[in-house]
Amino acid sequence: MPGNTTWNFSRKRFFLTLGLSILIWLVSGLAQVLLNRGEFGAYIFGMGCEITGYPIAQCVSSNQTLRILLTYIVNVFFWFWVIHLFWGWFNKRGN
Repeated sequence: MPGNTTWNFSRKRFFLTLGLSILIWLVSGLAQVLLNRGEFGAYIFGMGCEITGYPIAQCVSSNQTLRILLTYIVNVFFWFWVIHLFWGWFNKRGN
């Protein structure tokens, strides 16, 4: 089937899933700040702390760029697969 990726879904669905996973990850970062004000006060007051969002919620020093990027990638990867699996489950139930 033209336009399919390795995971057997269209390019459009891949990018839609990726976009939704990034959006959910960004919202989870906002939730992390709002739910943990005491722990992440350094971030809120500009003390050099990067939040990472959920499911790996950390307050990482801004100097640790590699650790921050890896945590971001793992979190987005997690949300991508959650969305992908739920999407597949709902498609099977609909058929």
